[in-house]
Amino acid sequence: MKKYFVIVCLLISSGVHSSEVALLKGILSDGGVTSRTLEQKQAAIRVSRVLNERGLDPYSAISTTGNVGDDIWYRLFDDMVIHVVNIEKNEFLSSNDLKRPDSFKLFSEITTQYQDLNVETDTSSYEYTEWLEGIGCMNKSPLRYGDFNGDTNNEVVLFLDNDLVLFSPKAEKIIFSMPIDSSDWLTEAKSITVGKDVYGTPKHKYISKFLSQNNTLGPGHRIYGKLFMADFDGNSKLNIITWHKVYESPLLTSDQQGFTKLRDEYQLFEMSDSGEYVTKVMEADEVKTLLVDANLTWQKGYPSKSECAEQEGQLIPEMHDPLLNDSDVLK
Repeated sequence: MKKYFVIVCLLISSGVHSSEVALLKGILSDGGVTSRTLEQKQAAIRVSRVLNERGLDPYSAISTTGNVGDDIWYRLFDDMVIHVVNIEKNEFLSSNDLKRPDSFKLFSEITTQYQDLNVETDTSSYEYTEWLEGIGCMNKSPLRYGDFNGDTNNEVVLFLDNDLVLFSPKAEKIIFSMPIDSSDWLTEAKSITVGKDVYGTPKHKYISKFLSQNNTLGPGHRIYGKLFMADFDGNSKLNIITWHKVYESPLLTSDQQGFTKLRDEYQLFEMSDSGEYVTKVMEADEVKTLLVDANLTWQKGYPSKSECAEQEGQLIPEMHDPLLNDSDVLK
């Protein structure tokens, strides 16, 4: 089994309204230490020593470490638990399970596929797959740190598969999370090949990968999400707006190339006194108007820029694909 270790060096504050959240990628090594500074290596060793004393293995499949201050360091394991260590005092501070909050968005296009096949899945927990790059390769640096939302408090920023998670060291809990890619589809060529292997020629140009793996066929979906941060409603409390787009495959007999947009979904969240972002009741059209009034377009949302090799700094192709047949994604 490969051993992964990430040292998080720095995260530059995003500021409000910005899609250019300058998250410096953590240093990822495959069991080696050549890419770490001496200070980082010494700090990581101290974190490992404290956790070893508690019987915790610091070299599990995913092992990511980031300093949240001069003395306080965080370690994320593949069991989706964050451990907090004070390296100056060699002191273990706490452990925190990562569970999806009730506000986490699940899409019926995806969940009904599991229900129809009587597949039981625990949607309350996050997952991490080491070989999955994730959209924009964000998954390759799964733990980051800094003032993500511009509220002067630092957060641990996690990319777990295709979920974005904000964990507050101050509150010692997740304060917000959202899916940034809930898609389930195969390319047109793979859909034809895989579809024939299952039941013959499929009915849709792009089929569901999940359903095909369970010996049935159904339409593929592409679902992407972005967030925008500011005090949108002018009440001196920070907001997050999420904007999700849902697309479905056309029928194989259709002349349309690419996907068909089913809908846009908007949600407004506001920071509560507890430090969490909670859903604020507001009609979707009203939330959309807040974005329009602030001159915020799809490409200005986060994330927008790829971290993949040979694409770094460019728009993430999947989220801005002309084959989505949606003028929004091109501006």
